[in-house]
Amino acid sequence: MLDVQGKVAVITGASAGFGCRLAQRLHAKGAQVVLGDIDVSEGQALADQLNRARPDSAVFQKCDVSQIADNQGLFDLAVRQFGTADIMINNAGVAESHPVFAEDSTTQAWEKLLAINLQAVIAGTQYAVNYWLRHRKSGVVVSASSASAFSFLPISPVYAATKAAVLHFTSNCATLKKQGIRVNAIAPFFSNTNLVKQGRQDNKHFDRLVSGAKMVDPEMVVDAYMRCIEDESLAGETLSILPKSGIQIFHPYYPKL
Repeated sequence: MLDVQGKVAVITGASAGFGCRLAQRLHAKGAQVVLGDIDVSEGQALADQLNRARPDSAVFQKCDVSQIADNQGLFDLAVRQFGTADIMINNAGVAESHPVFAEDSTTQAWEKLLAINLQAVIAGTQYAVNYWLRHRKSGVVVSASSASAFSFLPISPVYAATKAAVLHFTSNCATLKKQGIRVNAIAPFFSNTNLVKQGRQDNKHFDRLVSGAKMVDPEMVVDAYMRCIEDESLAGETLSILPKSGIQIFHPYYPKL
């Protein structure tokens, strides 16, 4: 098992939801945390809270992951502030706020989805992995996929597509383990986070779908994040988090060619 005490973790989407809870969990176990989010007030408040508990152990920087320079800048901040970065958490994400096939739909909304939910994951992973390879260091990446990656979500096809892409990107990074680098992902079902709340406000079809669904506990999602980080046998794996079955390794089917 990887001991996170003394490790440096970079977390996007850290001001609320899973990112905030994960930052608190890692920090409680002795890690230094570098927090990025577009919500400056909540992000800085979290960093201040963590630093009161353990001085000089957390730092916040505004980070819009749709901008690759922001993504890279957050990782660079970790290296400047703490001398290195050991863990990269691609947690930031957005829901599909407007039906893609509505008459008034434009490309702008789904382009934003691709930039935040997929491009930022690839860019964040690439930057971290290249740093570790360059410095001959080990490291671990964990990215946010979703249960929609392997299930049916016709009300949000672009969102589901981005999350499926994260899952398959992750599985195809498995060979990096040979160089001491592990890339994993989590795929939670709906949980009562700001993302789901916003999705319910923006999309009446999504609201109807979610209203009768059993949510997963956010702490279970953080448990899955921690398992992806600490369990050194996991590489190229995605952990599903579902209301009935809990946390399990999801095995995509790849037929023999």
